[in-house]
Amino acid sequence: MLLDFKPKRIKPPFGAQINWGHPLAQGLAATWVLNEQGGLQAHDLVGRWPGILAGAPPKWLSTSRGIGVEMNGTSGSDRIDTGDIPFDNANWTIVMALIFRTVSGYHRLAGWDQGAAAGGPTLWSNEGTSWGIVHAGTVDFSTTASPWSGGERASAAISRAGSTARIYKNGKVVAETGTFSANYTLTGNTFRIGSGYGNAENAACHVEWCFVYGTRGLTPPDIGWLDAEPYAFLLPASPLARYIFFGK
Repeated sequence: MLLDFKPKRIKPPFGAQINWGHPLAQGLAATWVLNEQGGLQAHDLVGRWPGILAGAPPKWLSTSRGIGVEMNGTSGSDRIDTGDIPFDNANWTIVMALIFRTVSGYHRLAGWDQGAAAGGPTLWSNEGTSWGIVHAGTVDFSTTASPWSGGERASAAISRAGSTARIYKNGKVVAETGTFSANYTLTGNTFRIGSGYGNAENAACHVEWCFVYGTRGLTPPDIGWLDAEPYAFLLPASPLARYIFFGK
């Protein structure tokens, strides 16, 4: 298997730390690098809450971009459950990298999706052709631009800054609105990766990483930077590894 050796794109070893002085670290509420390689916990480098691999359980699997979590999309409990992640109704971002195994059906990929009558923004796909922001049973903002296909690897993001909401793929804006007005009611700030409220619309995908900014709506240049260098704001725990990976 060939590895992608582009700078700051290879996952740092387990034990990496956040460089809180980095611009992309500002406003981080949770960071799942998913480099554990095994076990039932996905550690949040911010330190608030480890994700629990529930169900089958999901499998750890290596790709050209490093280790990640494989989800089968068929079990309602095949997911990563996390704890309370800070959330500002008017300013937030979810950004992740994944490989769709199949685009058939509905997929709730990551978000504050909590129940049929409550919940916050969630990254979602319908057959890969329509995708964007949902909560509970409501589509808040979606697009048919840049549709997904089975086996495709890409980064995806949704964000809100005031009344502006954006949908991104591979670091580029594919849809934008300046009149986003969804108001979310959260019963606790539980965040979930891989399935939606009622354990429905389960994601059939390989998740490489997932970063959450609970109180910051990232800009297009920010999202482009994360797509190009997703680990730019991380420092490996080992001084030797820091030198090898980042030259410092």
